[in-house]
Amino acid sequence: MPTLTAWCYRTPFGARRGELRLRRLQDAEALEVHCAIVVTWVHGAHRPRTAHVHHRVRTELDDPVTLTALARVVLEVATSDAPPAAADAAAGRLRGTGVDSEFLVATARHFVPGCSVLLVMSGRADLDVVRSLVQRGLAAGEVELVRTELAADGVRQMAALLDAPDA
Repeated sequence: MPTLTAWCYRTPFGARRGELRLRRLQDAEALEVHCAIVVTWVHGAHRPRTAHVHHRVRTELDDPVTLTALARVVLEVATSDAPPAAADAAAGRLRGTGVDSEFLVATARHFVPGCSVLLVMSGRADLDVVRSLVQRGLAAGEVELVRTELAADGVRQMAALLDAPDA
């Protein structure tokens, strides 16, 4: 089953460091990465920018368009006057994918100027290796990890729902 994680950093370029950790996990064959994007919001910019993280093994789930669309949904939650209500509405649209309002609100807290987020859709993982590497960042206080399990067909459902005209 695919997993969606948001590696949230308190600096605009922290997620780029997260990219290096992600590559180390791939090199160690500890994490199967389907797709990843970096969302960076520098001070003074009106909106965050997204960039696809190119990785070594391409899969059919390597769909930066879907993750970028999800990032737009998280941005809508973050910039809403009522984030919990906006997250509930967005989670309703994404029902059945595994993306819930809790994930959206927790991730949206980091969609602010001066922060960055690495959104990672992954599959198989060696949790001992992943936990060890990620916990170093957690212990240093440089990253917060938000995680949700996606439904078996959640990625395809999300792609269809986020491409829908009312999305």
